[in-house]
Parts: sequence; structure tokens; C-alpha cells
Amino acid sequence: MAKSQHVPADVKKQILDRIKQGGASIKQVAEEHGISDRTVYGWLSKGAVSAPSWLELNRLKRENAALKELIRTCMKLTKSKLAKQAGCSRSSLYYRKKQPLKDWRLKVKIEDALHDHPGYGHKSLADHLKIGKDKILRVMKLFGIKPYRRRSKKRWKKAGKP
Repeated sequence: MAKSQHVPADVKKQILDRIKQGGASIKQVAEEHGISDRTVYGWLSKGAVSAPSWLELNRLKRENAALKELIRTCMKLTKSKLAKQAGCSRSSLYYRKKQPLKDWRLKVKIEDALHDHPGYGHKSLADHLKIGKDKILRVMKLFGIKPYRRRSKKRWKKAGKP
């Protein structure tokens, strides 16, 4: 075989299909086509992706242009028009919730308290942190925090006694 021989994309696809679906050995197929088996292994590892066709390239260019046009039209919308389309007030577009940050800070406090006192439930945590028990319970449910529970050992009944 020549030092650098270009193998057409359709031949690559045919070789790979024969190996993947036909179950033919790589050495056998490589010898039949007069190429190195290492070349075939390289194609298998890379997936043998050939350059896209001109039709595919043009389709992608058209799609890209359409997406750019869509972005341009969206950028032209003012907050007032956007709010009108959404059916809400303009001021609500600027609203940022403060509660998640507060909840996160409380979660950290709860975890620290549970680390020191693993048996505390939401009521004991509320007393310990001096925060309302409903707020503690809500945050514990929100983040899936559960206190450690000591469970009593189950006693086995003897076989002879009811």
C-alpha cells in the first residue's frame, strides 16, 4: 500500500458497516481493501466522521441565519412589550425572590445545630436557634433535612411463647 492513500468516505462507511453489523474481523476487511488494520481501528475510535456535505452545510447556514434573526427581534422588544405579551406588569419582570437566600442561610444553621445535637427535631431546633418552629419545619422539608432518630431494638419473641 502507498504511504498516504486517501480512502473515500463511502468506502469508509462500507468498511465500518461490515465490521459493526456483519461481524467481519478488522484484519480481514483491512486486507481486502489494502489498508492497514491500524487505520480501521483509528476510524472506529474517531467514529469516522467525514466532512459535512455542501447541502448539510448550506442547511446549517440557513438555520443559523434564522436563529440570529430571531435573537435580533427578541432584542428589539422592550420590557413593556415583553410584559404585555406575558400578561403581567412591567415591574414584575424585575422581581427577584429574597426567600431562597434566607432559606439557605437557615439551612446552614440547622445543619450546624444537627451536627452538635443529632437527636433534635424541628421543635427542639426552633428552641435552640430561637426561630419559629414552622419556619424550621418548612426549610427542613424544602431541603430534605431529617434529624437522626434513635430507634429501639426490636425484641424477638421466643418460639414457644405467644
